[in-house]
Amino acid sequence: MNRAFFRILLATHSMRTSILLILGLICSPVLVTAGDPEAEAILAKARKRLGSEAKLNGVQSLRFTGTITTVKGKSNSIEIVLKKPYKQLQVFVGDKMVREIGLNDYVAWTRVYNIKTPSLYNLMLHNSEALRRIRASTFENLYFFFPFSNRWRKVEYLDRDVYDGLKVHRVKVSYGKVYYLRYIEETTGQLVLTEVETGERIVEGGEMFAGGIRFPRTLTTFKAGNEVHQIAFDEIQVNPDLDDSLFTLPPLPGLKQK
Repeated sequence: MNRAFFRILLATHSMRTSILLILGLICSPVLVTAGDPEAEAILAKARKRLGSEAKLNGVQSLRFTGTITTVKGKSNSIEIVLKKPYKQLQVFVGDKMVREIGLNDYVAWTRVYNIKTPSLYNLMLHNSEALRRIRASTFENLYFFFPFSNRWRKVEYLDRDVYDGLKVHRVKVSYGKVYYLRYIEETTGQLVLTEVETGERIVEGGEMFAGGIRFPRTLTTFKAGNEVHQIAFDEIQVNPDLDDSLFTLPPLPGLKQK
């Protein structure tokens, strides 16, 4: 096979350095530390709004399928699958190209290829900061407003505020420099806005139920006051059967898989 078709895009940190840094992040969510009771109570209320403890704790995997549309009207299909404790795969399919973002516990990557030639792809291994971000995303989606802090995840109450005419509590969930600033409506516990460290603001819209759990129907992302894109979900599956091989790091371009 002609290796001229391939490029290996390595992140700024070496893989060895990334793994050493991430080893310090591994921790079971049940190993809680002293936290912020006010923040914990607010997140517990938001969690209760989504479903019963039995339903939420019973989630081992999720699959989301839908469409992502930019403000310019360009649309791609999207599939997101997640599996406890730290596995995730996002697949964006356009007219010609496919982009995958994957996580397998301590390793994260992006793979891009043409639909017609999937065996010819570019592969980028993520650095430690990007790895921390996708691990945080995986945890937040699978553990549904987990209200407690632990040695690598800090939950803290900030203040009360008003957003879009609603009285809200602001709770910050931090993973080092990565964070989710949650605006949670006082009375109902509904999440009305999330701010992240990259400057983006994410607004949930509508609702749909799967496996007895409440999910948003749309996620709209804004940056600097302007809409960037919207994800609209067509289907959400709770506890789909996901083989671990789905989350395997692809071989480096040009190497044959054994």
